[in-house]
Amino acid sequence: MKAFNLKSQCRALLLFLAALLSAPQLASAVQMSVYVSTPSQWGTGSAFYHGHTVLASTPFSTLSAGGAFTAQCNHPASLPMSGERALSSSTYGIDRNILTVTIPAQQPALRNISGWLQIPGNTYLSCNYRWTGFATEGGYSIGVGGISFPIGNGTARDGGTVDFQIYRPSREDADGGCVP
Repeated sequence: MKAFNLKSQCRALLLFLAALLSAPQLASAVQMSVYVSTPSQWGTGSAFYHGHTVLASTPFSTLSAGGAFTAQCNHPASLPMSGERALSSSTYGIDRNILTVTIPAQQPALRNISGWLQIPGNTYLSCNYRWTGFATEGGYSIGVGGISFPIGNGTARDGGTVDFQIYRPSREDADGGCVP
C-alpha cells in the first residue's frame, strides 16, 4: 500500500510538471496605452505645444511607467529638444495597480524652438515629435522541486513619430512692423 501511495504521488508530480511544461507560458499582465498630443504652433512665435501620456495597469503590486521624446525641425539653426519622465507605483490591495505618466510633467507642454531668430522670415519648418512609452510590472516566481516559473515581470513598449509644421513669419508680421 505504501509503495502505491508513493507511486501515485510521483505520478501526480510528473503529471503536474508535464502540464506546466506543455502549457503555453503565462503572458505578462501589464497593459499600456499611449496618447500623443498633436504638436502645434502657438500663435506665430517660436513656441509649440507637445507631449504624450502613458496609461499603464497591472494586477501585480509594483508598476513602473514613463517615456521620452525628441522634437526636431529641419533648419540647421534649430537644435533637437528632448525630455523624459518615469514614475513607479506600489499597491497592496486587491484592485489593479494603475499609473498615469505625462511626458513632460505639465500638460499641455509649451516649448520654444531654439535658434528661432536665425531662421529666415516666411519659412515653413518641417518638424517631428519622436516619442516612446514603456510600462514594466513586478512579478513572482513559483517553484516546485528546483523548477521555477515566472509570473508577471512583463514589459510593454511603444513609440512613434508625429510630423508637424511651424511657420516663421516675416519680421514685419512677427513684431508688428518693426524690423530689428
